Amino acid sequence: RKRYPQKKQAARNRDTHLQFSIPSVIHSPSYPRANFRIMQQQQLRFGSPSSWLLGLLSLWILLTDPIASSFGTAFVLNGSPARNTRGLPLLLATAGVSQSNDKKVALRQQQQISTNGRINQKKESSSRVMLQRRNMLASIATTTAAVVMLGHNPAALAADGSATTVANTVAAMSPKVTDRVFLNVRISRQDGTFYVRDDLPDTPENNVFYGRLVLELFGEVAPATVERFKSYITSATSQVLDDNPLPSYSRATFPAVDPATGVLAAGKIPGLELTTVVGGATALQYGGRLLPAPLWVERGGGTASNTKLSHVGKGLLTHKVLESLPVFGITTRTDTTQLDPTHIVFGRLVLSSDSNKDDDDGAKFLQIVSTLPTYSERSRPITAESGVGPGVDEVAQAVFAAQRSFFRSTAKSFGDSRLEKVYDGKLLRRVEVTQAGIL
Repeated sequence: RKRYPQKKQAARNRDTHLQFSIPSVIHSPSYPRANFRIMQQQQLRFGSPSSWLLGLLSLWILLTDPIASSFGTAFVLNGSPARNTRGLPLLLATAGVSQSNDKKVALRQQQQISTNGRINQKKESSSRVMLQRRNMLASIATTTAAVVMLGHNPAALAADGSATTVANTVAAMSPKVTDRVFLNVRISRQDGTFYVRDDLPDTPENNVFYGRLVLELFGEVAPATVERFKSYITSATSQVLDDNPLPSYSRATFPAVDPATGVLAAGKIPGLELTTVVGGATALQYGGRLLPAPLWVERGGGTASNTKLSHVGKGLLTHKVLESLPVFGITTRTDTTQLDPTHIVFGRLVLSSDSNKDDDDGAKFLQIVSTLPTYSERSRPITAESGVGPGVDEVAQAVFAAQRSFFRSTAKSFGDSRLEKVYDGKLLRRVEVTQAGIL
């Protein structure tokens, strides 16, 4: 071993197989010398305390029990009839050493396998993990920088949204109405037309709805949001004859109804999109020009105390915080409190009024919109009248979903922009704004 150091590991490995050589050594004529030579060459290690305790207990049983003592020597000497009691402590100690070595070898192999597994996982996922961390840090840095510059605290926003109660509703607080604006709207026929036609039967599907929506704004509750909202109203009245006007609600549409919350999306201006300019900044692109894209966010939460209104009631005007587009929502259900952490209530739609007959158009408008057909990405359920069992229905649903996913992914890979015009909850009737102004 001194001449050949590379055999040290092989010598260590032989320690684990010591139990196979003990019986032959015990049978050798020069037993004490062979035992000393094995102890010196193989470098035996003492076993664990539990192994020694087990060995001592076995020795005590063999020495005290007459039946065990009569068969103990033969058992210890691996079937040898010779009664050499000196071999008993050696074999018991060797059993402890073998058990300890087996545990150490198993532990060493387990550590080696675990180490190799960790190395392989690190090699395979290092680039992916670094990319995910880089994207996450970039997103956090961008959002944090915008929030800090605007004086907004997302943690406080989440706390305020989760702490809203019934006392924060519009009916309970009666916030002050600072501004009143109107939107003249129209809803097309089922064929998408608005012009007068006398050849169609007089049914709700063939009638065009015209009405005026009166909106009341809470300037003390959400002053920044109200100012942003009014900027898209005043631009419509001040640029009537402009060839290249700024975006305004006078050309807006009502594109969809969220199937989960029932919120009617409003204020979508065709041609107004978010774009990224040089340096990673975000801007609004409209009519061949770039416009600034400030975030709709409140600084300090308004001038009134405890002004975080909850989404309880129909006809509430809501806008998503930290959003640059002027798209807002109108609640169509009595309880939409799941929007409290992410949206802010800044006004309401007047649903009825005894003094002004035009205010009744708000209730009619919401009633008609709630009955309009919408696009759904889910397949139509098969009814019992069709005679198809539930198992076939599940198969049909799965086939429909697979076909839709295949064709949509194929069209997306080809760069088909029509996919952006088809989404869940889209209204299948045209709902447009024809005029906007301040009352």
